[in-house]
Amino acid sequence: MNLSSIQQKYGPWAVVTGASSGIGLEFCHQLASAKINLILVARRTHILQELGEYLSDKYGISYRVVSGDIGKPEVIDQIKYLGSKLEIGLLVSNAGTGNPGEFIHKEESQLLHTVQTSVVGHLQLSRFFGQKMASRKKGGIVLVSAMGADHGLPFMANDAGTRAYIRSLGLGLHEELKRYQVDVTVLITSPTETPIVKELGFQPEKMPSKPISTTQCVEETLAALMKNKTTIIPGRLYRTMNALIPKRVSRKLFAKMLAEGNNIPLKVT
Repeated sequence: MNLSSIQQKYGPWAVVTGASSGIGLEFCHQLASAKINLILVARRTHILQELGEYLSDKYGISYRVVSGDIGKPEVIDQIKYLGSKLEIGLLVSNAGTGNPGEFIHKEESQLLHTVQTSVVGHLQLSRFFGQKMASRKKGGIVLVSAMGADHGLPFMANDAGTRAYIRSLGLGLHEELKRYQVDVTVLITSPTETPIVKELGFQPEKMPSKPISTTQCVEETLAALMKNKTTIIPGRLYRTMNALIPKRVSRKLFAKMLAEGNNIPLKVT
């Protein structure tokens, strides 16, 4: 991939939410290597500061830190403030939550917080930066969804529902914003080697296929964005599986894996 082309098309600044780990962290590394300055957004301030210092020393970029939950209005306001002062050429809207368990046994407040973070936060950032990019007729947006958004995810029904919203939002924005030379790609994440995989109860050794690396995930996503592809499912095998496996089969498979990993009975007596 031509790093100078990425910088020219999506620089000089990028916003990455969920920047402290997993896919978001890898986006930070690859964008910094392309000499794109970063606004790092996540909950853990000290990790973001250490990351920013490391990337600045290694690649010579500038960075800003916004610590907090994008489900909170004051955090969105901080991001917007920086976005009004700096020229943001790329938004990677990656922040989200993962709360496995039975929907009917979840606290309503927790379910609503998930929606606030994983729906409202993405909506607000997409609108704000979409306006800025459209006025300049330049920029790109990556909205991070998941394979479960396409077929529903038992025992993570609310989380998958929010990802379905993100997917649909991105598909619509792709058509709307391409008139303004703004690229929009929806990253439909396949199983990826990140800490959250085990936190959700998935056992990689029992999964039908090995999770892909975050490096591969982000490389394929940036390549897709450069071509303004509507969606990208990283990993050829996972693209094939998503196309060929019936959705009802996929739902049952993921239900079994999540139930086993979170001690949820598949049969109720």
